[in-house]
Amino acid sequence: MPNTDLKIQARIANRADRILAVKAKNPTADTMALDREIDEIVYNSYRLTGEEIAVVEGAAGKEKK
Repeated sequence: MPNTDLKIQARIANRADRILAVKAKNPTADTMALDREIDEIVYNSYRLTGEEIAVVEGAAGKEKK
């Protein structure tokens, strides 16, 4: 990530750890809110515009099919 500092890395790692902990207890648990927080951290890190985010999310949606 461009200009990523340890605080940003720690924020992402924290969310990922929380997802793993939740999934360890309940593999079918909904962790979409935490996934979304990670997305937002990354988007802000790259300083993406709304239009760029729409492109990324549109591409991600196609991959899930």
